Amino acid sequence: MESLVSLWDQYSSLSSQSNIISFSLGIPNNHILNQSRKLVKTALKKIVKNFRANTEILSYAQPQGLNSLLKTLQDQYSSKGKSGFIVTQGAQQALSIIFQTFIKPQNIVLIENQNYIGLQKTINNQQGRIKCFSQPLNQISIPTLKSNIKKIKPKIIYLNPDFSNPTGNTLTLEKRQILVELADKYSFIILEDQTYRSLVYKPKSQLPSIKQLYPPTIAVNTVSKIIAPGLRIGWINTPPKHLDLLISQKKATDLFTTPITQLMLNYILEHQSLYQHHLKKIRRHYQSKMSILLKSLKKYFPTTYTWNLPQGGFFVWVKGPKSLDSKKLFHQAIKNNVAFMPGFIFSYQNSSQNTFRLSISHISKNKIKIGVKKLAQTISS
Repeated sequence: MESLVSLWDQYSSLSSQSNIISFSLGIPNNHILNQSRKLVKTALKKIVKNFRANTEILSYAQPQGLNSLLKTLQDQYSSKGKSGFIVTQGAQQALSIIFQTFIKPQNIVLIENQNYIGLQKTINNQQGRIKCFSQPLNQISIPTLKSNIKKIKPKIIYLNPDFSNPTGNTLTLEKRQILVELADKYSFIILEDQTYRSLVYKPKSQLPSIKQLYPPTIAVNTVSKIIAPGLRIGWINTPPKHLDLLISQKKATDLFTTPITQLMLNYILEHQSLYQHHLKKIRRHYQSKMSILLKSLKKYFPTTYTWNLPQGGFFVWVKGPKSLDSKKLFHQAIKNNVAFMPGFIFSYQNSSQNTFRLSISHISKNKIKIGVKKLAQTISS
């Protein structure tokens, strides 16, 4: 199978031309980065002001992370029961450390078929095997779900349950609870990717995380989508029994995460009013863009196309008629100066030729409606 990352690179390159209205990229645009700049600048000023006192900025740090940030993470992100935290260089490194620690040759990682492409190489590097549920988790019946797990015998089940990449779907509470019961019964590790969880549009309606429901879960998180990817900072939230093994692997990977970014994040998280104000602004921004996208799809797209209605995050998953070849549609759309990500790029086993992903994160508000109209014209032609 051709590398998913290689496919992603090919299509991203075509989508990134300056004349293209692109729904392809899942990264913050300049509007969000300008919001984040104010937050980062405030934190950086505080650190520089105390530069003489903060000799740890220039020194080696402990692999687990700075004590001040570890305490803050413990206070703000620890679910019921004890947790151990490890500071990492983003969620991708967190995932790599976990797979390096727990996956041995031929161990199985069970995932949904449409999934984050960054999993492929990190699992393959450990000679692990990727298997997929027979259907999307929100559609699969409980007996079939149980049968899948019993038959496949996974070492790890990877879940991206809130506004997932690429589909934008949220895993139902019922399925979360069933998976927790099965993890307890069959002793597999649940790995919960919380990358998009903070981008919920209506926080009061948010479902509990799997980590909250089941403390033995290992969770990863990052500030790449909510503050800035350039900070390269994330963390692992693990049961204490795994902590020493994961710290040892972190140390073997890069010794430690840069102290200055840790101090900056600690300042931001400690000043919750500042942080919550920032979150409120970016949530409102993304919700507004998502609303424009969904209204435009309803107005301009053929009735033979369907899509989900995400309650947070960046992504909408569009399904066309069975006759649709999204690869061909992509190349036709590029000629019409609009781009998206074909669904087959995210498919680990059964390729989705009639699906594609639309992202609101990088496109500007005023181009969403124009882009959807152009895409609809391409479909019609």
